[in-house]
Amino acid sequence: MNDHTNIQHAFSDDRIHLEFIPAKSRYTVVVTQRVEKHKEAAFIEWQREITTAAAQLPGYVRTEIFEPIDERGVDWVVLVHFKDNQSLENWLQSPARAYWTDRCHREFSNYSVTKRGGLEAWFGNLDEADAIPGWRIVLTVILVLYPTVMTITTLLSPHLSPLPLPIVILIGNIISVNMLQWALMPITTRLLSRWLRPLESSGLLITIAGTVGIVLLITMIAAFFVMIGQ
Repeated sequence: MNDHTNIQHAFSDDRIHLEFIPAKSRYTVVVTQRVEKHKEAAFIEWQREITTAAAQLPGYVRTEIFEPIDERGVDWVVLVHFKDNQSLENWLQSPARAYWTDRCHREFSNYSVTKRGGLEAWFGNLDEADAIPGWRIVLTVILVLYPTVMTITTLLSPHLSPLPLPIVILIGNIISVNMLQWALMPITTRLLSRWLRPLESSGLLITIAGTVGIVLLITMIAAFFVMIGQ
């Protein structure tokens, strides 16, 4: 069993919904923690304890832990997800979190905390150093949102024609936003991860090729809906 598998096994705990790097995001707090190599075991235990405390609060969804990207790295990234912003705020202000973060300061070192919500929550598996440019977020959302809305409109409009237009639009929005949040955006961000955050060695090539490909795909989707609408 290699080191990666050992760490994954150490973090996994079904009782408190503590999992290892599945990339889904709701309302999220991103914690970047510097941990020296000789303190990793203590950090794992501390993380287990604070996650147990978070799991007691209403609205807790899951915790994701990203180990350092190479053997020399010491920076861990932890994502704590809640189902809504109020649940996240309750955790951030809770006495339990204050207790465990105080222990973290004393036993390890300071850390950075970032809250993510809205569109950025769909891309929440990145820390501040790897922030995605806004135009890539917009283009990705258009790629997913446009065909979703058009498909829902095409399929539902004949059945909802007796209803007022604002109600039809509301129903379509409810369906499309839920599809994006729980299925389409997590899948798409994984598929486009190399374009959203390209490596420096191939960044320009991937950026150009990916952007052209996405624009062409959106154009083809638009042409398809024009064709079937005639």
